[in-house]
Amino acid sequence: MREEVWPLYLQTQEKQLAIITETIRRWRSETGRGRVEDAEDDARVMAATAYMLAQMSATRVPGPKVERFLRTAIRDTLGE
Repeated sequence: MREEVWPLYLQTQEKQLAIITETIRRWRSETGRGRVEDAEDDARVMAATAYMLAQMSATRVPGPKVERFLRTAIRDTLGE
């Protein structure tokens, strides 16, 4: 990665994580599910899940398998 691009990548990544973290915190607060303090860790897991989804799409994994993967990732990260 070029030296001038790396800081921009990190900045973008942190913004995305902040948005996902806040969404998880708000959802947990509104539903009373899970601990709000774990939201940043869970946001990182969900962000990592996006990379696998991109790979699954690029390799033409069938829709039902993608759906099952997403349901598993969400359930295991955020709870039932």
